[in-house]
Amino acid sequence: MNLSHMTLPILPSSYVLAQPVNLGLEENVGAAAVELSPGDLSVIEAAVLMLCEGLRQEVKTYDIRTTVISPGAVDTQLPNSITEPDVADNVNKFYEENAIPAESFARAVAFAISQPPEGDVNEILFRPTRQEL
Repeated sequence: MNLSHMTLPILPSSYVLAQPVNLGLEENVGAAAVELSPGDLSVIEAAVLMLCEGLRQEVKTYDIRTTVISPGAVDTQLPNSITEPDVADNVNKFYEENAIPAESFARAVAFAISQPPEGDVNEILFRPTRQEL
């Protein structure tokens, strides 16, 4: 039996459940200690999407919405967290040329979680217009 099926029915009716929002890996991989190839990242991102889809299917009977948001270059602290000099130079240059304000990304998150109860935004791929990948 799935964990959500075991736990959700016993929660008190007054318990408020938040909408799970999973952010894609693009903004998170810079701080990773393991070097990953683009192929590795694609596999991991596909796994996150599939796990979230499974969660969506498990919790839909409880009217819980799930969202995966995969950001492109957003003006964050990511470039400052990269310690490998040549990688940091490339990422900094890329972000200087492409990154959009964090407020723009925040609006995408707000859009997903502000939908009426009967609507569910499951996935958003959010990146700067000028970003190629």
